[in-house]
Amino acid sequence: MSRLLRPSLRHLAARSLQSRAASSSASGTAAAGEAASSRFDGAAPAPSSSTSAWAPALPRGTEPAYDEALEFLAAHRKKLAGRVEELRQQAAGVTDAEEQKRLAAVIRSAEVARDVNDPETRMRFQTQEAVPLSEPVFLHLHQKFWQSGPLPRLLERARTMSVIPDVVPQLTAQVDLRLAFGQGSGYTDHEAGGGDVLAGVHVPVSATATEPTITAVPFHTEERLYTVALIDADAPDAQAQRYTSWCHWLATDVPLSATRTSITVDAGRTLLPYVPAHPARGTDAHRMTLVLVSQEADSAASPAAPSREGFSLAAWLEQARGEAVGLAFWRSKWAEADAAAVSQVWSTYRKDEAEPTYGKPPRQSEYEAVDGSRPSRYF
Repeated sequence: MSRLLRPSLRHLAARSLQSRAASSSASGTAAAGEAASSRFDGAAPAPSSSTSAWAPALPRGTEPAYDEALEFLAAHRKKLAGRVEELRQQAAGVTDAEEQKRLAAVIRSAEVARDVNDPETRMRFQTQEAVPLSEPVFLHLHQKFWQSGPLPRLLERARTMSVIPDVVPQLTAQVDLRLAFGQGSGYTDHEAGGGDVLAGVHVPVSATATEPTITAVPFHTEERLYTVALIDADAPDAQAQRYTSWCHWLATDVPLSATRTSITVDAGRTLLPYVPAHPARGTDAHRMTLVLVSQEADSAASPAAPSREGFSLAAWLEQARGEAVGLAFWRSKWAEADAAAVSQVWSTYRKDEAEPTYGKPPRQSEYEAVDGSRPSRYF
């Protein structure tokens, strides 16, 4: 087979895979559509209920070029599988730690190359049917999808709403960080049915009274430690007549890996316990920002617990020698329907403070003195 023909065959096989996935069954189609939709919304893909195995879209003999494409992909995969076995045998006789680490990375790359063009692997990832991130190929496909879809949308919204640089001075995006409140169709620009939260959308305060479900997918197999912070970027400071930041949650030593992706509010070493969002009446929307920070090691030498009010992520990053690697955020605003939920948070977590109410100062009449008296109309 000529080199010029090979790309065409790969393209044809890929298109046939999409065709097969789209026509496999009504339930399979619905599951794939939901998975694709949730991905483009930046949400965590939901597992499919379909258990059908991949099969060629066309019976053998219907289209010779299609048959040849499948044969090429199978032969290519078999060749790469042999290469993986050779590397494993080579690694078995290595005792040097650095060389073992290097060969492990080479083997992972070879495994990805072996499986990435396999039609069944592609179908499983597309329908989210048994896709453990412990397998290098699925971790690779997840990373490529995240970098091409949810991440650009997240960065666009974070810059548009000034989360970058108001809250996060600089983001080195390395972790797919997602959050959800309850279950449902998700919080998007057009829906508020519970579930995954699209970056920057409004979420009712009553829905955020309970802690969120946080998922962080780092693209490494070994466990590493992270710091997680939840920051309100728009907390009012009445005395200074300005807005400041308020830290709702800060925890260090949170272990994460490709197979350990869940974060709970009691994970790691808690410096500031979790407090739900509670925007004050009369204020504009608050940008509630969840940030994941890389750690060099455990937090034995990390800074002490900071003050919640006026918390500066930039100052914390400088002291802890870390960098922001993951970001998720939503907007929270006081509403009459959420008044009871907001008051409950204030009475539970900020007992020593009276719940404030803000508003615009009364307009001074140009015909009225400061003491309220009115001068003569003739003088």
